Amino acid sequence: MKREIFYINTDLNLLAPYDLAPLAEALVRHGVLCSLYVGPAQNGLWSARLETSGSCSEPDLNIGVMLMAIDALDESSHKLWAACTRREFDIGYQCGDEPREFSHHLSTTILARIAEVGARVVLTLYSVEQHPGSKLDEK
Repeated sequence: MKREIFYINTDLNLLAPYDLAPLAEALVRHGVLCSLYVGPAQNGLWSARLETSGSCSEPDLNIGVMLMAIDALDESSHKLWAACTRREFDIGYQCGDEPREFSHHLSTTILARIAEVGARVVLTLYSVEQHPGSKLDEK
């Protein structure tokens, strides 16, 4: 049985030396993000993981939606954003057997915007065996 490679989603991951709940709430208030986790991390740090509330078929669109929420932050929330020690867009893909080649792009506009907000891009590839509940299990 051939297994399909596909884009899962993009998470916005944050790490800071302070409680990230106020920043996460400010991002969620704009209606495009939902909170997956906000709470303590290791070494006295706090982490937050957010994703878009709707599905996007590719990371460029998904990150664009997240950037709109970041742009809409008020001044005090922007200060919280700037104080994060980690700001990353984590793009997730499910691995599989086909198609032989699979690619997505990030536009120069999105790449420039990611740099403007002081974030980085991370790629996460999930092996077929380690991603239960994926589209592969439905086949």
